Amino acid sequence: MKYELGGVEFHTVVPKTDCPHVDSILGNLASIDESVLREKGRCQHQQEGGGGCAEKENWICLGCSAILCSRYAAQHMLQHNQQSGHPLALSFMDGSFWCFSCDSYITHPTLEHFQRQHPVCQ
Repeated sequence: MKYELGGVEFHTVVPKTDCPHVDSILGNLASIDESVLREKGRCQHQQEGGGGCAEKENWICLGCSAILCSRYAAQHMLQHNQQSGHPLALSFMDGSFWCFSCDSYITHPTLEHFQRQHPVCQ
């Protein structure tokens, strides 16, 4: 949705509520290590001496718990999705969920419950 205020254009993000890929990660949510969520680790490529990763733009793959940087940094999570096919990730920056297959932010009751149990953006 687009809005204009004082000649400046704004966009609102409306998360998709019917992502069919959520079911593919439901079994993995319980296996995500709590300490990984608390620590909000750095991109695995940065830890291995790679460059271009942003400290605050990291995501955790909900398929395998890999922590990688966003498409606005060095695109490691995007590359991971393309190679692994794991569709969903959780942002450590704002707690949002992204589905690469739907190319959209998503919301789902199970993901919202997971987020309440593990608030990553505090």
